Amino acid sequence: MTIKNFKSLIIILISIFLCSELHAKNTKYKIYWHDLREIKTKETIELEFTNDFLSGCKKRKLRTGRTKNIWLPELDGLSIPYSSRTVHGPEYAMQFLINEEERKIEFFLLNYQVVTVEDYKATVRKLDSAIGYILAFPDKTENRWCYLYSTNNTFSIEKENISKEPNFDIISIWNQMQTSNVGFYAGQLLGGQNSARVYYLVKSLIYDGYAEVGAQDLIYVYYVYKKEVFENELN
Repeated sequence: MTIKNFKSLIIILISIFLCSELHAKNTKYKIYWHDLREIKTKETIELEFTNDFLSGCKKRKLRTGRTKNIWLPELDGLSIPYSSRTVHGPEYAMQFLINEEERKIEFFLLNYQVVTVEDYKATVRKLDSAIGYILAFPDKTENRWCYLYSTNNTFSIEKENISKEPNFDIISIWNQMQTSNVGFYAGQLLGGQNSARVYYLVKSLIYDGYAEVGAQDLIYVYYVYKKEVFENELN
């Protein structure tokens, strides 16, 4: 073996060792892109993964619809900084959902929406895959957030039919939604809160249930409901 070949072999062995060390400390996650946008532009997204124990922040760049897998350390948190994303098409919103047990991450992409509510009536973008629509807007007359639920993309309710008591029980809400829009107040308004927010109930690609995803958000999906909650009406 020549000295040149020996050096090449050493470099290869070191590379294999470093790769094995990297994979030993990281876990492979499969990525699912759930693109609900009208125009599915290709975007570069930079994510931040934090681990307080290691006092570090890992950053990864992903391409929408193209990146299939990602290797991640044990995480304390994951975020999508507003300043790190690049947008080539219309403004979009994105949320993510993690299935730790199956090592899967689902990214929801939606068109960003600005919604105007007049006399408790509004129309939002229709999604064929959505089974339910939620609209939260600041009601200045009550100084509270008003939540409206509908089975389609239009909302219309009389003010006297809006409950003063909050009720986030999705089962009872879903049952009422089958015959009429549902509305209730919850939470006081804070300074600067003057924008309506749209949410959709859509089938998850990594859970056997429905996720509540927002058209203004860059955050984690907080609510995922088992399909049994809705299946009686859907079947």
